[in-house]
Amino acid sequence: MLIFDSDCAFCQRCASWLRARGDLPIAAAKELDIGTLGLTDVDTHAAAWWISGDERYSGHLAIVHALRSLKGRWGVVGAILALPPLAAASGVVYRWIADNRGKL
Repeated sequence: MLIFDSDCAFCQRCASWLRARGDLPIAAAKELDIGTLGLTDVDTHAAAWWISGDERYSGHLAIVHALRSLKGRWGVVGAILALPPLAAASGVVYRWIADNRGKL
């Protein structure tokens, strides 16, 4: 499941974009009891989270896993973004977007 910051309009648009492209478990942080997932408000405000069983990924890795779960061409995009050196670059881009999302 992809968990996103429901207070962020940019995050809401991104979640809607993902939902439109496939059957993907996505939830706004405020819709969940995030404490049972081991997350805090600070965690979900700072980054998106992908949680599947015992796997937990935040930030760009959460987005990579969400894209890979979509299969098809978006799954390929997710797989490519996980490869070096794109993985490092996507981490930098994700952090910049997260830090500036109020302006986007």
